[in-house]
Amino acid sequence: MISDGEISSISVVSKRDDAKWFNRALNRLVQIVISTQEATTDIVGGATYSSRGIDAAIAAALEKAVA
Repeated sequence: MISDGEISSISVVSKRDDAKWFNRALNRLVQIVISTQEATTDIVGGATYSSRGIDAAIAAALEKAVA
């Protein structure tokens, strides 16, 4: 969610990855994105594919929000 021009929350609407890896990446990346207000983050160790997918989804959602 964008509030007052800043990313205030991130919600997952669907996923296809194993919960263990997805949740590991999601929990860390959401904290980073909200605190830095940057859509692209570093990969979470041990959850590379989930991290990449989450980064891509956040970037796509922000592009839609801006348009």
